[in-house]
Amino acid sequence: MNRTKETALRHEAAFEELNKKLMQPAEHYASQRIEGEIDLVQEVRQRLIDSGLLGKIQAYDFNRYIQEAQGKTSHAQQYNLNRWLNLQLMAVPQDTSVQRYALIYEINAAEWLSIFDRVILPALIDFDLPVVIA
Repeated sequence: MNRTKETALRHEAAFEELNKKLMQPAEHYASQRIEGEIDLVQEVRQRLIDSGLLGKIQAYDFNRYIQEAQGKTSHAQQYNLNRWLNLQLMAVPQDTSVQRYALIYEINAAEWLSIFDRVILPALIDFDLPVVIA
C-alpha cells in the first residue's frame, strides 16, 4: 500500500472516531430515564406545589424546557431545568447571580435537588416566581 493511501485511511479512521465521540452527548441526551432514577421534573413540580406555588404551576408545566425534559435522564433534566431556572431568576430586577451560580450541571440528582431546596426554591418564593416566559 502506498503512503498516500495509508495516510488517507488513518485520516478516515480518525474522522470516524471523532464522529463517535461527538455523537455520545446527543445519544445520552436522547436516552430514556432508567427505572428507579429520580425524575427531577416531577420532584421540582411537587416541591413548587408543596411550597404554595400551585397557582403559578402553569408557568412550569407549559414551558418548552420543562416539556422537553419529561421522560429524559436526570442528567438531561438537569440541563433543561437549569435553563428554565436561569430564565426565571433573570426575570426579576433583584441580583440573582448567587442562585444562578448554584445551578450546577452534571451532578448527582439527589445533590441537585438538595441545592434546589436550599438555594433555588427559597428564591423562587421570595421573588414571586415562576412567571410565564415565552
